[in-house]
Amino acid sequence: MKNNWFEIEEITSGIYAIYDYEYSTNYLINGRKKSLLIDSGWGLSNIKEFAMQYTNKPIMLVNTHGHPDHVGGNSDFSEFYISKYDIDILKKCYSIKNKKWAIEKAIREFPENFSKDEWLEKKFNKIIPIDDGYKFDLGDRNIEVISIPGHSNGCIALLDEVSRCLFSGDSIFDGVWLHLEESTSIVQYKESLLKIEKIESKFDNILPGHSNKNLNKKLLNNLISLSNDINDKIVIGKSIKTLVGNGMKYNNNNCRIIGKVV
Repeated sequence: MKNNWFEIEEITSGIYAIYDYEYSTNYLINGRKKSLLIDSGWGLSNIKEFAMQYTNKPIMLVNTHGHPDHVGGNSDFSEFYISKYDIDILKKCYSIKNKKWAIEKAIREFPENFSKDEWLEKKFNKIIPIDDGYKFDLGDRNIEVISIPGHSNGCIALLDEVSRCLFSGDSIFDGVWLHLEESTSIVQYKESLLKIEKIESKFDNILPGHSNKNLNKKLLNNLISLSNDINDKIVIGKSIKTLVGNGMKYNNNNCRIIGKVV
């Protein structure tokens, strides 16, 4: 189903993917007592109002990390949860300077009746810092926070053992960016992947922050293999220029990692 901006798809019973136009994928998990929204997109249209059409429970918001295409809609909420390690990144995303950069460089399309001036002035509200092991109690299920530094130091995944879904943000994906200033080393990123590998018996589906499909768990193994090959210099990177800076692109087994220039 579409409105003038968002598109929504039921992934499994009580879990919806909310597509922020073509930019990012956010997820709504409906529990017996509460609902949890994972990420909030660019905030170009009101994601809270849209999500409320698909639940009659109070909605909590959690961010997988602090980048602008995942936290822009936080201003629609009175409070939200984010890793304590990505709070500074989020604050920078809400600066006028960085919002102007996004308008000029990153955002290609806008909703009807979008007001640039209003969007630039939007502020975030109460931050609730979280860390590894935190659990969101939705009444009939607990959604567990798993710290996975890599794309940023405060990246998290969220595990729902009831639906056997792992919500991976931008950390487990077929094209992972590790060339950002706030990204960790590929060695540390691999440790995060190995951490997820230890619990892979608890999930069947990987739901990333930029896709309209569930990812096969084989991708996790492929990313671990590629990380090893990069560190062992088996795979040679190619220089690449991205919207947010230069990096080294490494490809193998249908997945890609962009690391820092060395």
